[in-house]
Amino acid sequence: MKAPIQFVDQSVIDMPYLVLYSIKMEQIVQFPHSEKWESIASFADGSKHLPISSFHRIFLTGGGTLTSTLQALLTAPVHIDVIRQGLYEADPQLVRFLDLKDPEKGLQREIWILSQEGEKLVYACSFLPLQSLNPSVHEALLSQIFSIGELIEKMKIPSVKDKLGFGTIQSRDLSREFKVSVDTTLWYRHYRLSSPQQFLASIYEVFSPRLLNL
Repeated sequence: MKAPIQFVDQSVIDMPYLVLYSIKMEQIVQFPHSEKWESIASFADGSKHLPISSFHRIFLTGGGTLTSTLQALLTAPVHIDVIRQGLYEADPQLVRFLDLKDPEKGLQREIWILSQEGEKLVYACSFLPLQSLNPSVHEALLSQIFSIGELIEKMKIPSVKDKLGFGTIQSRDLSREFKVSVDTTLWYRHYRLSSPQQFLASIYEVFSPRLLNL
């Protein structure tokens, strides 16, 4: 198995590095950040000039779990492919983003969310500090069967999504995985998801262009 590869977004301020651990992507890629917003309000105002549909905006800012949103959109089941998960220590930016007192180890997982036909729809990378992770939630995640969203619904866990940010990036490797031109601009969102006595998570989601153009 190849060593983890870092994808570092140098332009993000007060947000953790976009660190994506992958066995499928073979070279270090810097993510040029062409646009970034750090709240729904700033996104709504600052993205007015962009040729994106109302559906696109609603999809990016939606409050429900991503898996349920995708299933409603596609009227078909979706499933996950866990590329890698393991224990890593939070870097200083993750410590700030998650409001941790000190650096601590957490479960980091990198997954694809796939359509019923196996098409790659979303690339997601999450970090969950172990000290905030309920043992039953931890065990369920280690099974590699569920996404965090699916787990929330299955276990009926109330959760809060905050610190929601949006941006666009370019990645030759991710574009190849999505089967689009390597210079395609890709949308992502980043947020904190939490539930008292259950879990705390930093989550990045990068979307297939085809998904946002349905």
